[in-house]
Amino acid sequence: MINEKLTKELQEQITENKTEIDNIEKDFLYSTNEIATNEKWVDGRTIYKKSYTGNCSVGTKVLDTMPDLDMIIHGYGFCISNYDWAWNIPYSGGGDYANNYRFGTNNKEIQLTFGSHYNNNQKFVFTIKYVKIQ
Repeated sequence: MINEKLTKELQEQITENKTEIDNIEKDFLYSTNEIATNEKWVDGRTIYKKSYTGNCSVGTKVLDTMPDLDMIIHGYGFCISNYDWAWNIPYSGGGDYANNYRFGTNNKEIQLTFGSHYNNNQKFVFTIKYVKIQ
């Protein structure tokens, strides 16, 4: 009887620990598909994460249109310039190296803009964390 009770409690603890580990691992997962993180916004909504990759090009590039996106909480990434330097996204310190991201609250577009020192042969990686409309 005692062994059965201890075995059951141990199995419950293992299941609980596995769930915690799975949740921690999810925080380090990056994907071009939407991921529900274990984070919550100040109003209790789930924070989602999505990554984008592609080629840099001078001017503005539409990455995605997300009708249910309410607010971008954090955007981060990098892109490679024509001179093989990796620059943070966003970066505003160098004129032709400047790049940024923005979200159109009306058209629901997520856009990246690159200065003149980027071309189609260079790569970018960009990730957003966001909440959806309730």
